[in-house]
Amino acid sequence: MKYSSIISITFALASIIIGIFLSRIPKKLGFYRWVTTLDPSAIGLTPAHHYGIPWGYTLEEYYDNCSAIKGQNALVTGGNSGIGFAIANALATCGVHVTIACRNAERCTAAVKKMKENAATIVSITTMVVDTSSLSSVREFSKDFLVKNDGRSLDMLFLNAGRGQPYGEMGPLILSEDGIEITFATNYLGHHLMWKYLEPLVLKSITGRVVLTSSSASFKTFPNKVATSMEELHGQGSPPTDLRYYSQSKLAQILWTKKVSRELANDTNMY
Repeated sequence: MKYSSIISITFALASIIIGIFLSRIPKKLGFYRWVTTLDPSAIGLTPAHHYGIPWGYTLEEYYDNCSAIKGQNALVTGGNSGIGFAIANALATCGVHVTIACRNAERCTAAVKKMKENAATIVSITTMVVDTSSLSSVREFSKDFLVKNDGRSLDMLFLNAGRGQPYGEMGPLILSEDGIEITFATNYLGHHLMWKYLEPLVLKSITGRVVLTSSSASFKTFPNKVATSMEELHGQGSPPTDLRYYSQSKLAQILWTKKVSRELANDTNMY
């Protein structure tokens, strides 16, 4: 058999295999569900990994129960795009007063415009600016939010704003203006400080809820799960493509949530 024929057959077989994996066949056979038994970090990674498991709650059920949250007060950081946008849009559509906080005022304004174009029922949504990688920005934002919400409770706090791994950047990992590795500062530390300011407002709520947007990347971090020194935390000897720093920030969110839950225990109606 000629060498060119072998290459042609190899490419043909590869195309068939790729085509099968891109089809619905592996999903319906339970292949992706099986993968989750080998790698827990894949659980919930895509709808295919959840195939065959009944959803505990649907978007239709949510909209059918809008009256349960209508008139409540919510803050969504990073509400101008992605998951944050979807959360803010769904809440505002149900009559929740929503504040979306973004790094960029123009993007915040554009997001609100898009939401109102999609749902004429949205009447109460405001914007504020905060950079969660900057402790001074978080302090200024939090104090301003407290003033604007004087006398009100904060029923829902979505600590969603985040920064992904800066692929393609050269040199050492970027530090924030406070000298902290910027992914950790953005995804975790800034939100921790914000919580310290806004906790009293959440505790005023009859059923306060705090939600953080974490990631299955939390499984893929350092050998000791978190950095064990300031040098390791700031990662100045690591390239920006080192995924462990993003993963660490996501694990920190989970550990923080567990710690706050233990501290509050049965002394509050907060979830």
